[in-house]
Amino acid sequence: MGSDFNIDRRYQIIDPIGSGAYGLVVAAVDLKTGQKVAIKKIEKAFEHKIYTKRTLRELKIARLMNHPNLLKIESI
Repeated sequence: MGSDFNIDRRYQIIDPIGSGAYGLVVAAVDLKTGQKVAIKKIEKAFEHKIYTKRTLRELKIARLMNHPNLLKIESI
């Protein structure tokens, strides 16, 4: 999708999932555990104050979510 992901070698990118106003999401597999994960790259998160606030808000809300149909944050 025209963007490089600099991620730990334990993750292997499978497919792009989508993109939005603030980032790109790819499907990957954790080679140590075999678990499928989604990795989001937030671009220009600190370019403007409003982008920073929205990114922080997204992380705070996602961290508190606990439902089987929602992804949980493993690491930041």
